[in-house]
Amino acid sequence: MKIYAVFLIILLIILQLKFWFEEGGYFYNLGLEEELAAVKQENAELKARNQELARQIILVKENMDEIEALARKNLGMIKEGEQFMFIIDEESEATDKPKPGVTQPKDDTQ
Repeated sequence: MKIYAVFLIILLIILQLKFWFEEGGYFYNLGLEEELAAVKQENAELKARNQELARQIILVKENMDEIEALARKNLGMIKEGEQFMFIIDEESEATDKPKPGVTQPKDDTQ
């Protein structure tokens, strides 16, 4: 009778180990649930991005002003008769000064 009890206890321990720790077990499934939540979050972000891109495509197809705005923003285009002015902020100019010991390339076009 003791042999059966020992055998059953060993069998129970083996089954518990399989249930908790092996592939398809409890902890493995917890990890899969975390991965699934991360993938769902990424999919939601990509879906929102796709919707925004679809909205922009519709705007570009229907509205010439939108094409002009995109060309100005992304390609730096200007209309005929317009003047382009590049304004330098004094604060950023102070941080852009060359560091001591670093030589700057000279402009030989003058």
